[in-house]
Amino acid sequence: LHKAVDMLLQGMSVHDVSTEMDFYNESHFSKMFKQYLGVTPRTYKLTCFESLRQRRIRSDQQLALAVSLLSEFVDAIPDFFFVKDLQFVNIICNQAYSNFVGKKKELVCGKTDFELFPHDAATFFRMTDTYTFASGKSSTFRRRITYPDGRMALMETTKSPCFDASGRLLGLVCVGRN
Repeated sequence: LHKAVDMLLQGMSVHDVSTEMDFYNESHFSKMFKQYLGVTPRTYKLTCFESLRQRRIRSDQQLALAVSLLSEFVDAIPDFFFVKDLQFVNIICNQAYSNFVGKKKELVCGKTDFELFPHDAATFFRMTDTYTFASGKSSTFRRRITYPDGRMALMETTKSPCFDASGRLLGLVCVGRN
């Protein structure tokens, strides 16, 4: 019956499980199942799936709240904050970085530095990204930059490689300040 429970939870029908488990028929399987587990296979399956659906809904709600709070927190940081993937594409940025680039966050994410900055600045940024990827450790860089409105600033940017739990490189987390 433990195998039958697994089969039901994998989505097999009660009929298919009773056949696979060599019961005389579906009725005999249901009777034995209820005798040992206290509910019919159909009731067990529906109850489990409903419980899983409710957990999924709660989990999705908690994830949405966490993403919203994290986004609010990141946007409250006055320093630039952005994350790049292994192809040097911006995948996350805060409002300060968006303001620096002079584009909405939605237009910054999905773009590389070569799509956002003059060629010489983008080349410098790519060089520092590549160095940080290769070294596997945090690095800090300084460079004079020009805002889209013409203001000049000396920026200090710290770039840190980001790894998953198995140690695989995922991208860069970057924080910059004037």
